[in-house]
Amino acid sequence: MKVGYVKSTLLTVLFGFWGCLWAQQKHESQWVFGFHAGLDFRSGTPVPFQSAIEGFGEGNASVCDVNGNLLFYTEGSFIWDRTHKRMPNGSELTGVTSTTGYSVTSSASQGTLIIPMPGDTTKYYVFSLTSMEQNGVGMAGRLYYSIVDMTLNGGLGDVVPGQKGIFIDSALSERMTAVVGDRCNIWVLCCSVDAKIKAYEIDFSVVKKEPVVSNVGIRQEFTGCLAVSPDGKKLAATKCYVFGGGNDGTMLFDFDITTGLASNPISLLPGFGGYGVAFSPDNSKLYATAGFQYLYQWDLTSNNPAVIKASEIRIGDATMSGMRLGPDGKIYLKSQDNALGTINAPNLPGLACNYTPNIIKLASGTHIHSGLPNQVPEFSFSKDTLSTFSKVTDACFENSVMLSASDSDGWTYRWSDGAEGKDHVVKESGIYWVSYYTSPCSYNVDSFEVSLPSVFIANSCQSGASGFAAVSKAPGDTLAYTFTWRDASGKVVGTGDTLSGVPPGTYILEVVSEKSCSSKHEIVIGTDIYNVSFEADTLVCIRQDISFANTSDPYYVNQTWYWGDGTTDVNRNPSHNYVNAGVYDVVLVAYGTRCADTFSRSITVDDIVNVTLTSDRDTVCTGTSIRFSSQPGNNATLSAYKWSLGDNVTFSGTGQQIEHAYEMPGLKHITLTANFRICPEQDLAKMVYVASAPLVNLGSDSGICLNGEFIMLSNLHDGQPGVAYEWNTGATTPEIKVYDAGTYKLTLTSKEGCSTFESITVRKNCYIDIPNVFSPNDDGYNDYFFPRQLFSSSVTGFRMQIFNRWGQKLFETSAADGRGWDGRFNGKDQPQGAYIYVIEVDMNGQRRERYTGNLTIVR
Repeated sequence: MKVGYVKSTLLTVLFGFWGCLWAQQKHESQWVFGFHAGLDFRSGTPVPFQSAIEGFGEGNASVCDVNGNLLFYTEGSFIWDRTHKRMPNGSELTGVTSTTGYSVTSSASQGTLIIPMPGDTTKYYVFSLTSMEQNGVGMAGRLYYSIVDMTLNGGLGDVVPGQKGIFIDSALSERMTAVVGDRCNIWVLCCSVDAKIKAYEIDFSVVKKEPVVSNVGIRQEFTGCLAVSPDGKKLAATKCYVFGGGNDGTMLFDFDITTGLASNPISLLPGFGGYGVAFSPDNSKLYATAGFQYLYQWDLTSNNPAVIKASEIRIGDATMSGMRLGPDGKIYLKSQDNALGTINAPNLPGLACNYTPNIIKLASGTHIHSGLPNQVPEFSFSKDTLSTFSKVTDACFENSVMLSASDSDGWTYRWSDGAEGKDHVVKESGIYWVSYYTSPCSYNVDSFEVSLPSVFIANSCQSGASGFAAVSKAPGDTLAYTFTWRDASGKVVGTGDTLSGVPPGTYILEVVSEKSCSSKHEIVIGTDIYNVSFEADTLVCIRQDISFANTSDPYYVNQTWYWGDGTTDVNRNPSHNYVNAGVYDVVLVAYGTRCADTFSRSITVDDIVNVTLTSDRDTVCTGTSIRFSSQPGNNATLSAYKWSLGDNVTFSGTGQQIEHAYEMPGLKHITLTANFRICPEQDLAKMVYVASAPLVNLGSDSGICLNGEFIMLSNLHDGQPGVAYEWNTGATTPEIKVYDAGTYKLTLTSKEGCSTFESITVRKNCYIDIPNVFSPNDDGYNDYFFPRQLFSSSVTGFRMQIFNRWGQKLFETSAADGRGWDGRFNGKDQPQGAYIYVIEVDMNGQRRERYTGNLTIVR
């Protein structure tokens, strides 16, 4: 029976938090976008580089590790790893067949998004949104997600099998972004085609497919962008006016990261279409491109719609471009196909923001269409900040106490003994702690030391009046108490804090404090023998000293230890070690003046074992896998391996084999640390030589005119002596002459036997191919007459006219990126039959060619 008071004090306990600190890390230190373009911000100044990304060039995203090293990038349908190769399972992420000449996501203005998985630093969500050109039945505006695991494919990452192309929703426009919530969650934001904003929540365990819907939005299905302010309180959206419909240009909303709801829309530049949009780092300014030609700024500090509209100022000229706040605090946007401009001081008003076009030149052979990488949401965890809590009850003895977490606005309260909730009643002395979360994602631990005064009972022997009981006060309790002991008949048998020399039975203890607070407690003295026990480690290594603590009742003054190996000891708190591995039953026999008892416990002794480290070869080429193996000896109790492979790559786990490929040549020092459950760890080492694979670069794909001059193909990486050349034409020379279109492959082999190859495609050039029939019936196939996908790359000028059989001109265009003729004149469908086209093109800006012929409408 517990009696007395409780004292709760702060106990300093260290708890490791499993999450990662995404905030202020460098996961956006490298951008990949457009056609083979990239920017590296790690030096503080963006440095252009060449990537492998390709597609239409609007939707794209990239992500880096905590040190700013590139992990992977995507345009929504394909994923490339840090070596610029496609992940083995990283293709066709949506499963939707493209109806254009490019992937189903790369022409959506925000067609893809990368999100770190909450609670797992090795996994990432890749969201994919199909573009509106995919006008097959129900194929446009579809949202999917896939999961990338960076532990797969030798640490290069891959899409998890069975976790690719998971469908979420449809009937969406091309806008998509993400923002961190306030309960360890992330909101993925999209716009529906019926002018609603949808917020899909991601928490620690799941992507929730049922969105939070805001009945405010921006009309029009096609191109435009979403952006969220750095503090998560504002949301902005644009629409591309040239594709028609509605009066919205740029829209500004309030956003609630707690509920995922957008509200209070403000229309900016109505009727004037926009594309890119971005907020300043301090949340005070909004920027947007408009009409494919202007760049505007608004001041948001007033939070008043009229004042915000009145602050509108044109700060420069722009083009169709996405906008992104960079890791250096500047805002970036497209100036030309091969150059970016920057808003150098985006927090400042008006022209003081210092917009400078064409300041960043992209790498040779790369360009940007319009889209910059979608933002990676900064998901941050916070560790526990020490909470103070102290509570002392009144002087009356209590049998229990209620403990309460120091913050009542949190969630997921879990106590150390399994209880849940902010408050918890405990009835035993001991250490208790409660963990919980507070907004936005802080992990808290409050700790308590509970002392409940108790009655100590020393029972009688099997017979005789030798029972004993005593009251023990909590440490630090300075109050005075009186104690009265009565037997079952009510007779007083003792006073003071101790009762002794009584037979087994039931006794009543009355306790009165100096403040006249009293309580009564029932005490039962039984006939069990006094307690015998000891404490010791139950798992040890061979020849390791084990300390044994005798925790028997003080009544026992003598003892004998039986170690289970044929030896004994009579000391009260002895030590012992075992020279052989095995399981031993240790027995303690304790003796008092009248009673004796025994207590036993099993001790497991582990042996020291030897571990070997081997490899399937001692020399390997860069990029080729080598297998390392470890084999523990018999009776090993292995806990884990830690591999260090000599190139800053480490692996941990229980696997006894790993495969690894080296990117850089040289002599590699491999180490293996084998950890056992109790015996000392073992370190092993091995050396392997990594030979360099030859470098081969045939350059970009090229073109050749029919009946024209030959072109030369050669390896652009020279200075590699001793390398053997082998072309797929059979040639073994460093360069070859090419007269015909086709695919040409060069394989280089070093003197160590390391091989590398690359292929290049030489296409026919200087031509244009024109269809002769189309069916404008709005079924999504051949609805327009236009040789868009058949253009030669040498076409630099274009003009097309359509006439009926009487010579009446029905259609004319000079836009090489338009849709062509839809079979209508003055808004009316033209009848099935034959028509005449006249097409004029400029080839390489040097000569003009004219094509005429018949085309047929089939309905």
